[in-house]
Amino acid sequence: MENRILYHLAWGPDTQVKSWLAYFVNGYNFHTCAHGSCKGTMNSGVCVESVSNGFYGLIENIIEVEYLRPIMRVVLFKYLWYDPVKWMNVHRKYNLVEINHKRKSYDLFILAQQAV
Repeated sequence: MENRILYHLAWGPDTQVKSWLAYFVNGYNFHTCAHGSCKGTMNSGVCVESVSNGFYGLIENIIEVEYLRPIMRVVLFKYLWYDPVKWMNVHRKYNLVEINHKRKSYDLFILAQQAV
């Protein structure tokens, strides 16, 4: 499915883009940092798993882009990514991941379906 999505992404999107404050995918309700900042709990962090390690970040924006060939919508999360190898500490007792927020890197966007 990802190859089909990427093929149609290459054709280019429609000029209309929607922006969301929250989006439900993969059993999680993700919020942008701005939307979650006034809540009792925040769910603006994300992990994208890879073969060697995970990538961690905070959601800045959630956008929905529409493609006309065929008609399809793709939701993208724009993130502030952090280097998980050099600047991360895992607290196994509390099941928490601490990240140095001063060390940002990697691409800005992921497909919403990739978020965990």
